[in-house]
Amino acid sequence: MSRDEIILLLLKVLAVAVLVFLNGFFVAAEFALVKIRDTQLDPLIARGRRLAKVTRRVLGNLDASLSACQLGITLASLALGWVGEPIFSALLHPVWGLFRMTGSESEHLREMVAVVVGFTAITFLHITAGEQAPKWFAIQRPLPVALFVAQPLEWFHRLSYPFIWVLNRASLWLLHRIGLEPASEHDGGHSEEELRLLLATSRTRGSSTTLGREIIL
Repeated sequence: MSRDEIILLLLKVLAVAVLVFLNGFFVAAEFALVKIRDTQLDPLIARGRRLAKVTRRVLGNLDASLSACQLGITLASLALGWVGEPIFSALLHPVWGLFRMTGSESEHLREMVAVVVGFTAITFLHITAGEQAPKWFAIQRPLPVALFVAQPLEWFHRLSYPFIWVLNRASLWLLHRIGLEPASEHDGGHSEEELRLLLATSRTRGSSTTLGREIIL
């Protein structure tokens, strides 16, 4: 490989690392915003923490913030596949010489192997470093993660708002065409009947308290 080809390959590897980070950023943001409680921000706001105020502002517009997260995840994932897989064609180039697969007759086999190896490696990297690890970290530490992602996420939402608006309108149109009404993305509250069922279950397990029963009932 020439010097220019090596530099180009290193730039692509760097781009893959950045895209994995961005994917993980949006995944962590999505889970942290859903997990965090608004009351956790009160002490920080009382102490004048600017990022806590930004986080509350983001939580106040949660549906739009989650849409921005989903858009970011989608764009990062697509770009990762587009940039990442061709890298392995270059990385596997020295291997072809070892197995004497440099002729034109083995070109299709080389392409197939490179695609399979590239797809497997990028998928592994994407799921582990770009999804699972950020998700678990955000679930375990929602407050610091929410404070970290709030400001960049707000900026990203402002920049991508026209695109998000078009996507939301198109999604609403599709829902209306099949006779469904959209619901809030964070509308995860239990109905009265579900709460009573949960209370009955907790009674049988001995895990409910008098205060809990009074709140539910």
